Amino acid sequence: MVDHGIELVAQTAVLRLDWDESHWCNLRLIIRGDSHELGADVLGVVVKRLHHGLSRQSIALSTASSERDQALWVLSLAEKHCSIFVDRKKEATVIYVQGADGSLVARVSLIEDERREWIRLLEQLLDEVASTERGDMDSEGRHDD
Repeated sequence: MVDHGIELVAQTAVLRLDWDESHWCNLRLIIRGDSHELGADVLGVVVKRLHHGLSRQSIALSTASSERDQALWVLSLAEKHCSIFVDRKKEATVIYVQGADGSLVARVSLIEDERREWIRLLEQLLDEVASTERGDMDSEGRHDD
């Protein structure tokens, strides 16, 4: 059962993250009304990896003629076994979703404002995850003698 969710919205697609009380997070990509189940992992891993991939300043702007030539691996998911790659191009940040068989499932372009908004939402979620993890550690680590 899904307890929480967030949508990362772009002009051409929506990346939906849904998670339960155990923080198991499912990712779904919606493009032109078509929904693609990408797989799942622990919420903290998903959010940290996506945030890292989108916010890295050291990704060289790609000048390669072939798509995905210089894309950075960001995340590989359990269950459906899709992988996510990011490539910073001059005009946009491009997210590639690769299927378990290596085929290209989707290509999503984010303009700079969209990329910044995704980063902002992921940062908020990172704070929530960190707060929850701290709370779990506090409750597990306390021993009254």
